[in-house]
Amino acid sequence: MVVNPNDTTHSIRVIPRYSPVGALTVSIFGKFDEITSNVTNTYTYLNGYLTIGFDYTFVDRDNYRLTIINNSAIIYRGYIFATSQNPQTFKLSQNVYV
Repeated sequence: MVVNPNDTTHSIRVIPRYSPVGALTVSIFGKFDEITSNVTNTYTYLNGYLTIGFDYTFVDRDNYRLTIINNSAIIYRGYIFATSQNPQTFKLSQNVYV
């Protein structure tokens, strides 16, 4: 999934392994700085989709690993890429070479 690092509040939508009950632990691991952060979150579960809202400051062009835990069991694992570019027209070398 892709997030915009210019925003501080994010909302992601995933399909979890099973329906969550109670509080969720959302863990974000930065692949560049190798720091794991557990973020405070809110969520809704509707029609098989889990929508999670949280605040986090992402760094542009960095990769992150997302883990969502419910009752000590992992219900979702995935990757996040932070970019301020439109994901459909993303260019790795945009604004790098003049």
